Amino acid sequence: MSWDQNDPYKEFRRQQEAIRKAFIDPVKEWRRQQQVLKTVLSDPIEKWIEQQREFRRAVQNPLKIWNEQQIQWQRNMEPTFNYLNQQQDIIKKAFGSISELLKQTVEDFEQYKILMVRLNFPPHPDMDFEDFKGIYEFYVQNGEDEAEGKIYELILDNYNDIKIKSYLNNWKTVDWLVDRIIILEESVANYIEGRYHSAISTLLPQIEGIIIERGNVTGYVSQKELKRLIEEVLKDTGSFSLDDAVRLFYIDCVLDSFKHGQIIKSPLSRHAILHGADTKYGYKLNALRCILFFDYLISKLNETNQNLDS
Repeated sequence: MSWDQNDPYKEFRRQQEAIRKAFIDPVKEWRRQQQVLKTVLSDPIEKWIEQQREFRRAVQNPLKIWNEQQIQWQRNMEPTFNYLNQQQDIIKKAFGSISELLKQTVEDFEQYKILMVRLNFPPHPDMDFEDFKGIYEFYVQNGEDEAEGKIYELILDNYNDIKIKSYLNNWKTVDWLVDRIIILEESVANYIEGRYHSAISTLLPQIEGIIIERGNVTGYVSQKELKRLIEEVLKDTGSFSLDDAVRLFYIDCVLDSFKHGQIIKSPLSRHAILHGADTKYGYKLNALRCILFFDYLISKLNETNQNLDS
């Protein structure tokens, strides 16, 4: 009998070998699957990592370029900034700050309006108030008699016949003036041809007429009502508005009350002229007062399309 046949452990070793083989195959298979999984996953992960790197490069490059461009722009603009700063210093030294300039301009404008009101003249947009620089101080220092001749000459020179005709042409474009155009044409023609009594007496009633018409007022109209209506029309309170001065001209000059036999203080008193008390109103400057006030009133009513409610 051989050793293999009589070996009592042969069957045991055979079983152990079978068990070992049974374990080896699944482990190999698991390792093989792990390798496959690693292979499958490694490519996308590597691609994702590479994409992240490219994204960082894509973001960093524009920022870097933008920063470089900003630095270069600042370098390029430095001479311009230096020039502007120098100019600002020059302007401040020569004229003061912008706020001071504006303050001075407002003061000059206010002085112009005060001067016009004191001379019983309606300020008008076509008159450059800068022409009056220095005249106000001259007026204060030397009085009305010394200054008024110079001022009136300046006003008359500014409003030539061509300019007056242009106002008439503008009035003709206003729809609600159509029934009055023939009267307005006659008044302007009288002014240009030197018939100043006729120019004033023709135009003066039209002022009251359009104020009442645009105010939708009917029946008896008192002096108080006319003042209320003009305050509704000329109510702009801006720094460079003429409304307050023009309103004062109408109330204090045109609506100036009078009594027969007393001295007439206003050069353009509606009551004194239309009631026949004033016989010295017919001169060029006075007719110009009437025309300029009428033109300002028309422009205010037309630009806002006001139809005042009584």
